[in-house]
Amino acid sequence: MTGITRKANHRKSSLRRALLTLDLMAPAACAILLVGALSIAADRTDDSDRIIRETRIRTAFDSFPKRLGLEGEWLMVKEVPIPSSQTEMLGLNAYTSRLYQKLGSFPPIKATVFIANSR
Repeated sequence: MTGITRKANHRKSSLRRALLTLDLMAPAACAILLVGALSIAADRTDDSDRIIRETRIRTAFDSFPKRLGLEGEWLMVKEVPIPSSQTEMLGLNAYTSRLYQKLGSFPPIKATVFIANSR
């Protein structure tokens, strides 16, 4: 194997590792972006403002994408329920808990995304 071939193979291997890392981080990155966007909203003491804010947050959680990743390579498999006692204990206003699977992976690569907003 020549030096040029070795360098090319090394670059391909490095690129594959980088893409795999991005693929595994896609659901987490999407969750972080959503939480960051929701945290920008200022806390308000007025009840009508609070109700409007909580409604917007619930709407955002309900519209969380069923496909994640740069090219939609993570597909939602199912909603994952959380125990009602945890919902009460944490005082959740809204949450989403979903199981995603990377398309074309064998054995299947799965990730659970759980995002919550407390009152």
